[in-house]
Order: sequence, then structure tokens, then C-alpha cells
Amino acid sequence: MAESLYTKYRPQVFSDVVGQSIVESALVNALSRGSVSHAYLFTGPRGTGKTTMARLLAKALLCNAATNGVPDGTCEQCKRVAQGTHPDVIELDAASRTGVDTTREDIIATINYAPVYGSYRIYIIDEVHMLSKSAFNALLKTLEEPPEHVIFILCTTEVQQIPETVISRCQRFDFKSIAVDDIEKRLAYVCECEQVRANPAALHMLAQRAKGGLRNALTMLEQAISFGNGAVDDACVHTLLGMSSNDYALTMIHALVVRDAPAAFQLVNKLEEEGVSLLGFVNDCAQLISDAFVNAASNTPQKNACYSKDFVQVGALQFGYMLSVWGDIACDIKKTVNEALTLKVGIAKLLVPAASKTSDALASRVEALEKNVQLLLQNARAERVPACTPVCAQGNAPAPVSAPVPE
Repeated sequence: MAESLYTKYRPQVFSDVVGQSIVESALVNALSRGSVSHAYLFTGPRGTGKTTMARLLAKALLCNAATNGVPDGTCEQCKRVAQGTHPDVIELDAASRTGVDTTREDIIATINYAPVYGSYRIYIIDEVHMLSKSAFNALLKTLEEPPEHVIFILCTTEVQQIPETVISRCQRFDFKSIAVDDIEKRLAYVCECEQVRANPAALHMLAQRAKGGLRNALTMLEQAISFGNGAVDDACVHTLLGMSSNDYALTMIHALVVRDAPAAFQLVNKLEEEGVSLLGFVNDCAQLISDAFVNAASNTPQKNACYSKDFVQVGALQFGYMLSVWGDIACDIKKTVNEALTLKVGIAKLLVPAASKTSDALASRVEALEKNVQLLLQNARAERVPACTPVCAQGNAPAPVSAPVPE
């Protein structure tokens, strides 16, 4: 079975980790000074490198040839950690071992065992938030005062579900979502290594859809390579991921601006027939509205060639109201079984702002009225006829004819 791309290109040294420079620097500095904590908590979104960083930290602690806290990645210790066969590195999946009995058997009962090869015995507990309350309570004392040779590395995507008593006993590092540009560069590097022809625009779309997770991006890239038979282009990514083109988003915003309900509803039907992800389409529209709002609110609005001419007639308040409603649509569409209907309901709210009594809707209507008044005044000035010039000067005016005096 072929090795997946995210496994094949998993970072083997700290410098290979993408988008987590703050965490990397803090850990390397601690390792170089010899001030390693007995417990770490890595938290952040999925696919941002928490488990990878935990393994790299284990490598650095066990490496025989580490330089200033950085493992060489080639010694026997590093190879065993990378292969997942090092007896001194115990990886546990808390999602499948949630009970207190498992915690006692896998951790507490084995914690006093001496290391086999290295100087430390390292426990990496993934999805630690899945442990039960009793399991956390059983782990507390061990986590607070472990043997000198034991180090805990807890990884989680849901830090709010972990008891404060556990968090306070660990050094916490927050992993952030990886920037689109960083993901795009990594995808380009992988394509170059795999000798895959990839369109930069297609890689950019994959990086955007990954939502800050490099693992997600590599998984989608692998799908795109298979679908495109070794080549990745815009059409391949659109078809594979059910993405809508930017033209669809522009068409929808134009329909909303000119209040063309049939066009907006027909576009939703078309997207549904083509199998386009409506959630992805909503996100694309939200991004476009957000950009238009920022542009309209700036002191020097820029003319964007991709925007329709009627965008210029819409002010910041109207775009702000559109963005607010569109945000509600994005939230509602995630919880519904009928995405098309939910989207149409939201569109109806935007097309008939008079039906809404919110302050945003009222402000939008006031702004629209002000703009209409300004246009009417401008038209009135342009059509105003100049005053007529008197035919005769006042001094040469003929004397009025007196009516005859009756006898």
C-alpha cells in the first residue's frame, strides 16, 4: 500500500515544521538551555503539527547527536522515534482509551519503569480531552510529580474540555492555523518532489480550502493528483472538491445588489444541480462581500476590475448588512439538512430588507434612500433650464398703455 503524502512528508526536524515558528523557537531554546518541563500541553486546530512537534521533542530528548537542542534526525534513536518503534516513547490515543482503568494500566502502572535506550521515558497522549473525569483525577498526582525520567506531552484540539487542574500543571503551547501562503509553498514543494505538474492557482485553492491545516491540504492534494492523473489544475480542483468558480460568487452578489430574485434563486438551483458545495460557495461569497465592504469603507475606494459597475453604488453600511446576514447563512447551513432552502431563505432576507427590523437593516435602507436622494438632486441640477434673459432692458421698456377712461 502506498504511503500517504502527509505521512511521507511529515517533518523530521524542527526547521521542517510549517507555520509554528513561535512554538519551535520556545522548545529549541528550552532544549539548548536544558530547562525541559516535565509536562507539555499542545493545543490547536487539527492538522497544524501538534503530534509532529511532540515526536520531534521526543527525538530531541533522546537523540545522541543533538546540537543546541536540535536532533540530527539520522541517529538510531531518531530513526526509532520516526518509525514509531522506540520503546521509550509511548503514544496513547485517549479517544479509544478514555477510562480510568486504562489510565492506571497504561500510565500509572508503568511510569516507574526505567528507560530502555535513552535518558527519558516520554508519554505522548493524543486527543487527551477525551479522557473521562475520573481518568483525569487519577492522572493528576502523577502529572504533578512524575519521576525525573518521565515527560508528558498532551495533545488536544479541545482545550476547553480539559480541567484547569491539568492545564495548570503543564507548559501550554497554542498552535495556530497555518497561513494560506505557507501551506501553498509546502504544497508546491511536495509537487516538485513528486514531479507533479501543478497550477499555482490550483494550489492556492487547495491551501484556502484546507482551513489552516497542512494535513488537510496534503490529503486534498493527493486526491487531486489521482483525479488529474499526475497533473493538478483549476478544473481538477473545482470538480474534485465541488468548488464554485469566482464568477458564480460575483453573479450572486450582482443579483443581490440589483435585487434580482429570479437570478439569485436560479443560481442556487444551478449550483445544486452541478454538485457544488453550497457551504464553500457561501464562504466564497462572504469573502467577496468582506472585500467589498473594506473597499467601500476606505477613504479612497479602489476600482476592482472584477466587480460589477453597480458595486460602486453600494455603500459600506449596505455591504456591512449583507455581510452580517451572509454570516448567519454560513452558520445555519452547517446545521441544516436542506442547504439550498437555507441559502434561499437568507437570500430572501437580503432582497427584502424591509422585512427585517434590525438596526443593520434599517441603516442599510437609510443609506440606500440617501443615495437615491443624491442621485435625484444630481439629475435635477443637470436638467435645470437656464433662466430666460429679458428681451428689453429695463430703461427702454415701452410705457404701459392706459385703459380708456369711461365718459
